Amino acid sequence: MPFITVNNATFFYEEFGTGHPLIFLHGLFQLRADTSAELDWLATKYRIIAPDLRGYSQSFPKPRTYPRDFYRRDAEDVKAICEALHIGSPHVLGWSDGGEVTLCLAELMPLRSAAEWGAVGFYGPEMRERIARHLPATWIEEEQKARQGPDWEQMIIDWTNALLEVTATGGDISHADAGKIACPLLIMLGTKDTLNPIPVAQRLIDKVKYGRLEVFEGAGHSLQWDQPEHFRAVLGAFLDDADRKATSTQGV
Repeated sequence: MPFITVNNATFFYEEFGTGHPLIFLHGLFQLRADTSAELDWLATKYRIIAPDLRGYSQSFPKPRTYPRDFYRRDAEDVKAICEALHIGSPHVLGWSDGGEVTLCLAELMPLRSAAEWGAVGFYGPEMRERIARHLPATWIEEEQKARQGPDWEQMIIDWTNALLEVTATGGDISHADAGKIACPLLIMLGTKDTLNPIPVAQRLIDKVKYGRLEVFEGAGHSLQWDQPEHFRAVLGAFLDDADRKATSTQGV
């Protein structure tokens, strides 16, 4: 099992498939196992690198902490992982919290493309009540608890408090620097995703030269489960288009 140490942390990661590298970033307590079907599908065309982010599952240090800028910290970690593995301009795909990290990462380093679902880059005061509903953490499944170990409950408390701090300190996660995103960006959101308002995502997309927002009518936070065929069609076409543009402009 591969591990890599960067930024004073040690990361477990899985690597499989062949082709241009694609970094997958998991969500809160949602790891590679929760997107196996999609990643196995992508691995027929891409080299998948799927790390456990700092403090999750098999990565260290533990317990994972959640400062106000933890998404940016995770993005810096992923950037360092790419540099250590000599991965240049990968595709990056993120779900939920991994989507927030994807948006931050696209502002930090050159990517072939960035795609995410279940993230909007901004949580204003109007989202405070919705975020607070994550406590008590009765929604966490037993399998997820087992992956994280005895610190799982404190992790949810700290995550919730960090996002409440975001709402109390302006709300911004990645909107302020969204103009730095130079690669094609795809945000996918379901109309029933109550944590990620579509108008907020549109404000970010409006700042990105090659940005696109795809709305999934009737879907919730887990698009890959709610509308798998539509999800694959949209994401696959986006990645194909990004590859074509890279080939025509870079000759690679």
